[in-house]
Amino acid sequence: IADFSHNEPTFFLTHCGGFFYLLNLLSQAANSRLLESSDRSPWLHLWHLGQNLSRHMGTELDLPLQQFLVRQLDLDEVQALHGFQPEPLDKQLFEFAEQRLSHHPFWPDGVIKRLARVRHEPGLLDIDFHHQNVDLDIRLAGLDINPGWLPWLGRVVTFHYLDDAELRDT
Repeated sequence: IADFSHNEPTFFLTHCGGFFYLLNLLSQAANSRLLESSDRSPWLHLWHLGQNLSRHMGTELDLPLQQFLVRQLDLDEVQALHGFQPEPLDKQLFEFAEQRLSHHPFWPDGVIKRLARVRHEPGLLDIDFHHQNVDLDIRLAGLDINPGWLPWLGRVVTFHYLDDAELRDT
């Protein structure tokens, strides 16, 4: 696991970059209020939502993403992440996601499985996708809109679609 304690950006590659699209679902007004009032970290609710979607696809979230979440939750190991049981709020968030997205052709298989480079530092999270991976259905569902500042997460979140040269240079 990389050392995330310094203030310089840290990068990782994940095959589950669409996991971060779920932030837009959680950002909707009712969900934001629910997350702000929860005793648990929003990262943990996001983990459970992503896990639930992945299980519907018959897969798991990949190790680099799990390691990132372990650091965000200040845990010692990936196995600790799997020890948290879902709360009623997690079920409510999944039902909201299902209600909101189930009529889209990408549901549930195409939401999470997307190659991305994730750049993060305190207060900032940038998710870079290759520009050829723009998905019109994801765009129409509003999942790849830049969430911007998420007070309940304490981060500015942006999505970028870059060409080969931009991916190499950043």
